[in-house]
Amino acid sequence: MVEAQEAIRERTTLQLQKAALAKEVEELKRSKAEEVAVARVEVVESFRTSEELKSYIMDQLVDEQLCWEERLARFNPSVEINFNMSDKPPSPSPTADATAIAPESKSATADAPSTES
Repeated sequence: MVEAQEAIRERTTLQLQKAALAKEVEELKRSKAEEVAVARVEVVESFRTSEELKSYIMDQLVDEQLCWEERLARFNPSVEINFNMSDKPPSPSPTADATAIAPESKSATADAPSTES
């Protein structure tokens, strides 16, 4: 009978130790998950400001621009493409502007109804 009681006490002690260890494991998992989350945020923030990301984005923008230039040239071969990325806007051609404005101004005055009565 004494041996049975001793075995029951040992079993109860082992179950308590098992529960305590399980609780400790869960706390360790939670703290490790928090550490990983903080590390992930730090890595993402450092990558967002990195030259590597800026270079990648610029490469993608250039590729996209070239693709649009090729499409524009394919469907409108007579259009002059000038995707100037500098601070100065491209200067318009003076002959194209003069011919575009002159006929409109003449036809607008010729078609206007007379106000003299």
